[in-house]
Amino acid sequence: MPSNAIIPSSASYAISDVNAVEEVDAFKPEYFEKYSTFSEQYVKVKDVGGGTDGLVTVYKHKRNAKALVAVKTPRHWTDFCIKAITNEVQNLEIVGNHDHCLSMLASMQGFESNGNLVQAAIVSFCDWGDVNHYQGSYITQQEKAGKPTGMPEVTVLKLLRDLSLGLDHLHNGLGISYVHGDLKTDNILVSDPVGYSGESMCLEPVFKIADFARLKPYPAREGERPHHFPGTRTFAPPKAENYVLRPPADIWCLGATIQQFALNVCPLESIPYLEKRMGMVGRDHHPQFLEEQRVMYRPLHESAEVLRQSWGVQGKDFKRLERHKSYSRFLNVWYKQLFETRQEQRITAVQLVKFAIPMIDMQMPIARRLALAEDCFEKAARLRAQDAARRDGQDNFTIQSKLRSVAYGCGYTDSPDGIVAINA
Repeated sequence: MPSNAIIPSSASYAISDVNAVEEVDAFKPEYFEKYSTFSEQYVKVKDVGGGTDGLVTVYKHKRNAKALVAVKTPRHWTDFCIKAITNEVQNLEIVGNHDHCLSMLASMQGFESNGNLVQAAIVSFCDWGDVNHYQGSYITQQEKAGKPTGMPEVTVLKLLRDLSLGLDHLHNGLGISYVHGDLKTDNILVSDPVGYSGESMCLEPVFKIADFARLKPYPAREGERPHHFPGTRTFAPPKAENYVLRPPADIWCLGATIQQFALNVCPLESIPYLEKRMGMVGRDHHPQFLEEQRVMYRPLHESAEVLRQSWGVQGKDFKRLERHKSYSRFLNVWYKQLFETRQEQRITAVQLVKFAIPMIDMQMPIARRLALAEDCFEKAARLRAQDAARRDGQDNFTIQSKLRSVAYGCGYTDSPDGIVAINA
C-alpha cells in the first residue's frame, strides 16, 4: 500500500485486492467464519465512516500488517440499518467475483459492533479509497511538483474501460439484468495493479464498482412494482427515467461520473444556466426552482473558456479549470454517447465492451506516449524558466557591480540607505 494511501471517510468504503506477505496467509476462510476466530487474527485500526445506514471499520492482521480488511456493519441498532446491511450482503453474493466489481471475502453473523452482535460484510482494503480521494491525492502530488493537476487522458480512458466492464457484468453477466442504481465517484474504488512499485501515483489503476445496497433486478421480480431511481441527484438521469429503473440509468450515471473525474466540476447545470434555460433570468423564483437542476453533458475536448461561455461552468468550478487541457475527440465521442437523452438510443454496456473497449485498448498506448511527451515539455519549460531566472540574476549582479565601481570612483560609498556621497 502506498505510504500516502488515504482511508476514505465517505459511504463508499475502500475495498480492493491486497498483496499479502507470503509468509503469513492472512485470508484463510476459517478466519472469517466466526467473530472469536476473527478477533484472534485481526485487530481494529480505525472507523472510516460509511453511509447513513452502515459503519465501516478497517482491521489489520496481527502478524501481517499489510493484510487489511474492511468490515461493514449497521451504523445503528435499528430495523432500517439492519435490513440495509442484510441487503448489502445479499447483493454482494449476487454480484460474485469480478475484476471491476467489489467482491466480498465473507459475511459473518454475530460480529461484535458497538456492543451488539450483528451481521457484517467483510471485504479487502483498497489502496487509494474512492475516486474522489484518488483524484485529490493526484492533485496534491502535481501541485507539489508544480505540474498540471488535470487527470491524464490515459487515466480517464482507464476509468471508462474498467467501469464499462463492471456494468456489463451487472447488466448481462448474472443470468438476469441488475441495475446498480447509484453509480458515482464516491462508489468507485481505486487500487494499484498487482506488483506496481512506482514512486509516483499509478496513472492506470484498477477501478471497481462498489456499494451495492441499491442494486435492483430489471425487470422487477414478479409481484413487485417497478423500482424508482434510488441514486444521487448530482448524477441522476433525466427525470423521465426516475420512475422505472432500467440499465440505461447506470450508463447516464457513468457519463456524469466521467465528467466530474475529468473536468473536476459538478455534473449539474449551474444556476445561471438553469435560469437561462427556464427563462427566469433576472426574476425571483421559489427555492424549489433549484429542483429543476439536471445533470448536463459538457464536452471534454473543448477549452476552459468555451466551457465557461457555452456550458455553464462558473465560479469555483471554472477556477479549477484554469489550467485545463482539452481531451481528445476520441475520448469525447464515446463519452458523449453516455448522455443520449433517449434511453433506447443510449449506448449499452454490451456495445461499450464490444466496440469501445477494443478501440480504447488501441488508444491508451498513444495516450501514454502523449502524456510522456507533455511531461517532457513541462520539464523543458521549467528548466528554461530556471535558466532564464539564473541568467537574469547574474546579469543583475553584474550591472549592480559595475554601478558600484563607478560610484566608488566618483566619491560615493555604501550605507544602510544605499550608495551615498562620502562627504554627505
